[in-house]
Amino acid sequence: MLPQSVVDRWHKYVYRRQDHQCWPWTGSVALRGGYGQLNDRGHSLKAHRLSWEIHFGPLDSHQCIRHMCHNPLCCNPSHLLPGTTADNNADAVRAKRNVVPAPPTGEAHHQTPLLESDVRFIRSTSISGADLARRYGISRSAISAIRKHKTWKHVE
Repeated sequence: MLPQSVVDRWHKYVYRRQDHQCWPWTGSVALRGGYGQLNDRGHSLKAHRLSWEIHFGPLDSHQCIRHMCHNPLCCNPSHLLPGTTADNNADAVRAKRNVVPAPPTGEAHHQTPLLESDVRFIRSTSISGADLARRYGISRSAISAIRKHKTWKHVE
């Protein structure tokens, strides 16, 4: 059973909207994961887990609360479902929340001194690798890798 002070504070930080809408947490947010949190006597309690326990009762310690709306700040109990970590991970895969974006390449990379037009020129010219390296401020091995299509592969 949750202490009444925790329940009262939980209600203070939940913006209740219509039953079918997300009820966003307006209090403190954890840096890791972006979930709402409520601090109680030195312990950080997850707002969505508190929502489940307030509305439906306690959970087993091995259970987690899954957001069916995929909104980590949502505390609407109708958007929450208990499950295992495996269930939660499967939800993330289905929702494509676990996909790590590819690192930037080519001109999109913040440290590249080259443009795609430079790469095309490097590949098409007969100027020596040493001269091109000096011109663009990169190594001769970088020029060689460009010419052999080992790097900048997306450029024709």
